Amino acid sequence: MTIALNKKDYTNPSMEAEFGIILNRDIKSELVSFDYILQSIEGIYPLIEIHNLVFYGNEPYGAELLANNAIHAGVVLGSETKLPSDKIETDLKLIYDNEIIDTWTNKLWPNDMLSEIIWLIKEQAKNNNYLRKGNLILTGAYGFPVPIKDKKLVEVTSSAFGNVKAYFD
Repeated sequence: MTIALNKKDYTNPSMEAEFGIILNRDIKSELVSFDYILQSIEGIYPLIEIHNLVFYGNEPYGAELLANNAIHAGVVLGSETKLPSDKIETDLKLIYDNEIIDTWTNKLWPNDMLSEIIWLIKEQAKNNNYLRKGNLILTGAYGFPVPIKDKKLVEVTSSAFGNVKAYFD
C-alpha cells in the first residue's frame, strides 16, 4: 500500500528512515529494564518520518536542528511485525524514485533499535510524562533528514521488518 501526500502541505519535506514500536502496556518507570521494555512491545514497524527541514540561522545547524527541526511533521507507518523471539539482523534503506539514498546495515533487533528507550522513559518520567499502551515510539533515525526536492516516491525498506511507501504529488 502506498499513501498519497501533497508536497505543498510541507516546507522542504525531508525524510528519515526509521523503526517504530507500539507499546502493549503502560510503562512503569520504576520497573524499567531492557527486558521490561522488550516485554512491553506489541509490534515493530518500518516508517517514514517526515520533517519540514527549515533553517533560519547559519551553519553549524546542530542547536537549531534540535530546537526547531527535531519535531517531525508526520509519520507514514508500515505494516506491523510481531515481536521476534530471537535477535535478528536487518538493514534499513531510504529510497527516492527507486534510487537508494542511504543504507544502514547490520542493525540488530532488539539492541540497536531499543538502545535509547530506557533514557527516554527516565527523562519523560522526570516531567510526570509516562509512556502508555498504544503509544508509537520512534526508535531514532540513523541519518539526517534528506530533502525530497523533485522526487515523488519515498520508500523505506527493511529486510526483516517490511516496507512502507509514500507518494508526494
